Amino acid sequence: MRLIKWLGGYITRLSSSQIRRLEAAGQFPQSRQITGTRSRFYVAGEVKKWLAEQASQ
Repeated sequence: MRLIKWLGGYITRLSSSQIRRLEAAGQFPQSRQITGTRSRFYVAGEVKKWLAEQASQ
């Protein structure tokens, strides 16, 4: 499982606040936190699948 630490602007062209809103609404893959860290991570495969779904709409 490959993890991505930051998505805003680089992969999705969405700001961090937009990503958090979509995530809270269940419209974006949920982030995960690794025990012992304060950072949030996303599973790369889930984000790629979400991007493909967005492109097909």
